[in-house]
Amino acid sequence: MTTEQQIEARGMARGIELAEARGRAEVLIEVLDAKFGPLPTTLERRVQAATPEQVRTWLAQVLTVTTLDEMFA
Repeated sequence: MTTEQQIEARGMARGIELAEARGRAEVLIEVLDAKFGPLPTTLERRVQAATPEQVRTWLAQVLTVTTLDEMFA
């Protein structure tokens, strides 16, 4: 594999990672909307800007929290 191909492959892998992270954030927003009603814009933006690790943490919590404050405190 040439250097150019390696760089291209890394770029593609990173793009896939980012798309998956955005997808998880969108799923989290949809689940939160279903559970608590429409999210305030500030929380929606917070989810969209969160790290992939933070989104995974919130996804794990969403089934057990009873309020948005509990989740985002």
